[in-house]
Amino acid sequence: MTSPPVRINNPEHGFLDIGEETDDKVQRKHHVQLAGGNGAALHIYSDGGWALVSKTNSKGSNLIQEGTGPINIVSDGDINIEAGGTLSLRAKDIVMETLSAEGDIAMNAKRNIKIDADNNVNILGTNIKAKSAHNLLLHSEGWAVLSGNPVSSYERKTKLIPTSFRDLIETLIGEV
Repeated sequence: MTSPPVRINNPEHGFLDIGEETDDKVQRKHHVQLAGGNGAALHIYSDGGWALVSKTNSKGSNLIQEGTGPINIVSDGDINIEAGGTLSLRAKDIVMETLSAEGDIAMNAKRNIKIDADNNVNILGTNIKAKSAHNLLLHSEGWAVLSGNPVSSYERKTKLIPTSFRDLIETLIGEV
């Protein structure tokens, strides 16, 4: 036997419902709903989940934290962010880090990726590869230094490249 729902209602500005949703068409029924007269709502579900829902508007929605305390989002599962327009991140510092030995960071663009730094760009790794389907241009208005031990040049048309070196290069290029 379930308790009757509790409803606090203002016909113009919204309501607070406490009690399981009765609409059989809804797959995930809320136990608590706080809704505005415009249709925006906070749903709290019996399984411990929640949803904060906005309705179409021209001014957007905000999550604002004043003071020095952080806003923390913690999930045992995935976090998915999807935007129909631009996703902008602005901060004093931006840090991205994977937490497992198998963790990767992947950036996939349908068009261009631009990295523009007012100072230095450092790329560090055990093996670093750059691969271009058409042309690869490296340009510097100052010094350009290629340093290694050894430094080798590989050009596919020449027949002077040792087979073992060619095989290594082809393997590394194929992994990009």
